[in-house]
Amino acid sequence: MTIVLLIACALIAAAGVPLILKLVPPNLGPVALFALLLSIIAIPCTAGEDLRTVAERSAFTKTGRYEEVVVLCAAFQRAYPAALRCVEFGRTPEGRPMLALIASRTGALTPEAARKKGLPVLLVQGGIHAGEIDGKDAGFLALREALENRAAKGALDRQVLVFVPVFNVDGHERFGRWNRPNQRGPEEMGWRTTSQNLNLNRDYSKADAPEMQAMLRLVNAWDPLAYIDLHVTDGAQFEHDIAVLIEPVDAGDAELQRVGRSMRDTLFADLAAQGSSPLAVYPSFVVDDDPASGIRHGVPGPSWSTAPGAGYLVPAGHAARIGPKLEQHGIAFRMLAAPIAKAHVETFRASKATFAPQSFEGRQRVTLEGEWKPETLDLAAGMLFVPIAQPKARLVMALLEPQAPGSLVAWGWFNTAFEKKEYMEAYVAEDVARAMLVADPALAADFRKKVAEDAEFAKSPAARLEFFHRRHSSWDERLNLYPVVRTASPPK
Repeated sequence: MTIVLLIACALIAAAGVPLILKLVPPNLGPVALFALLLSIIAIPCTAGEDLRTVAERSAFTKTGRYEEVVVLCAAFQRAYPAALRCVEFGRTPEGRPMLALIASRTGALTPEAARKKGLPVLLVQGGIHAGEIDGKDAGFLALREALENRAAKGALDRQVLVFVPVFNVDGHERFGRWNRPNQRGPEEMGWRTTSQNLNLNRDYSKADAPEMQAMLRLVNAWDPLAYIDLHVTDGAQFEHDIAVLIEPVDAGDAELQRVGRSMRDTLFADLAAQGSSPLAVYPSFVVDDDPASGIRHGVPGPSWSTAPGAGYLVPAGHAARIGPKLEQHGIAFRMLAAPIAKAHVETFRASKATFAPQSFEGRQRVTLEGEWKPETLDLAAGMLFVPIAQPKARLVMALLEPQAPGSLVAWGWFNTAFEKKEYMEAYVAEDVARAMLVADPALAADFRKKVAEDAEFAKSPAARLEFFHRRHSSWDERLNLYPVVRTASPPK
């Protein structure tokens, strides 16, 4: 179960720079998280010079380089040895450390200790788009205030905060004055994408980037109740200083929607009391540069009607690629040790596969039309069984349902299944067609009917020959067949 919250705000009023936070809290109502969440917003700086950021010292006109994060991470641990740990959770492609600050007064500064004490975990990350960097500086300031009990008093006595100042570290170090031309400050900032030119905010499901794989390990280790992702807005100029987008509010389980609405309403009331004017939508116009067109708002809905009864089966030929991807997401699966004959499953054959005309995030996306249908298949040893009965059932479906917008299929992981590989030459197909017309009067009648009723078919020699090829034993029965199947009962 997951709640998703997006917040666009001016975290630091003095800077006048709008910022977006995206929050993803799983499971129950995170009431205990409000105090710490709200402490992120516009806190005055009164801390010692050694823990102040370049942003604070410059009156929020500048931001520091990544070396500052390295120095501050260690300095915070020295200043609060009983309540904070500075940890490295990964390395970027350019060899830089990915750092997180773990804060709690409970003594639970490891995932194991937090689970043992039953403590909620809040994960806050800045700089997924490293040009939008206010979250890094505001996060350090808020963390210091919380550790000193001057903001969110007592919050760290009841929970664990995992703060990642910069997610896109290599992008952060592609530093320049005009990296965000539509954004008001700071004077210089990092770049939107990684050193491999990947947008981490489009990489959560496919997890191509080493940085995302490291983040998934961190998330799986800590299992946070809430996940806040901080951004900075640009584009439209608007009076509102903060936008809060929480899910589930418009989608998801009814009870979680209730929790999401309660969280949003409580947060909005607190912000309004501070003089803010919050929005419940991200201000993006339906038509670019046309405010009269209205503001786009919505949540991509699930692209499946029902869940499989037991789970999914990944063919052995794809296991070496898909198994590690499932492991990166913390999804449980097992390998079939022996073959199973005549298993009752569901298969998905695409009636239409539409490939994107150009690559996106290094992949050629594909959109499928079709439906699941019952079929009897022999299952080979080495197939992966991915059960639906696990905590990440929704993620399992999001990755393996062929029409889900963020699925592995949609991201091009199975494109070869929708590519024609074998052909029947025209001179062969003509002889085959003549023989089939003579041997099968019903097929001949169907052919004449289609010629009479379908003008495009009638004038296309290739389409007419394919009519026969598709009905011939040489036709590739696997063409457009999604390799993953669904099963209503767990394989033995």
